[in-house]
Amino acid sequence: YELKYSIYSMTKRKDTVLRLLDAYAGTRALRVLDAGCGPGVVLEEVSRRGHMVTGLDISAEMVAEANNRLGACRHGSLPCQIGDIEDLPFEDGAFDVVLCMGVLMYLPSDHKSLCEISRVLRPGGIMLLALPNLARLNMLFDPYYYFRAARYAWRRLSGRGPVRDASFAAQDFSSNEQFTNRRYLRGGLRKLLGRHDFTGIGIVGVDYSPFTIWGKPLFSMESSITFS
Repeated sequence: YELKYSIYSMTKRKDTVLRLLDAYAGTRALRVLDAGCGPGVVLEEVSRRGHMVTGLDISAEMVAEANNRLGACRHGSLPCQIGDIEDLPFEDGAFDVVLCMGVLMYLPSDHKSLCEISRVLRPGGIMLLALPNLARLNMLFDPYYYFRAARYAWRRLSGRGPVRDASFAAQDFSSNEQFTNRRYLRGGLRKLLGRHDFTGIGIVGVDYSPFTIWGKPLFSMESSITFS
């Protein structure tokens, strides 16, 4: 169930990003960087639209897979390279668009990466950023997340630091930088991006399910997808 819904969610996220990119590009061919490109699934679709693509990922395995998927780019060199999003190996204003999907929440801090993305974007360029929502609709109905919030607050107030036990490691409930998987609120995200010189900020919801009780789905996957 979780794997099938995850595939649906990632596909919908990809389609949303491509729709926003198409609306911005119009008939223009743009210079597009995918920072944290993974296996190049999205970048392949961007390349098919005629854009000049560059991919960057910290994983050599992911870069090799992305280059294999994309093949040699129009200018003759492989489009993807190993690199660090906190130290992008590109000149100021090198790109019209930067994609960064499902990356920032795993970094020790989102400050350095946003500074670098802002630097390599040309004035008037856009960033398309995908992040998890701390107030995601389905989370409001599951007592698990209230338990996580209370547990987090108790750990912080008692000075014990963040929760690190294996049973919750993948779903830490916090937007705090000490956690390995931050979540964001709309207002906080707008302020964060504003501090890094991003303007004209728009926020789009991608999916809202599945509804769960203590992590167990309440409805069929088909119903969850229909709701989303």
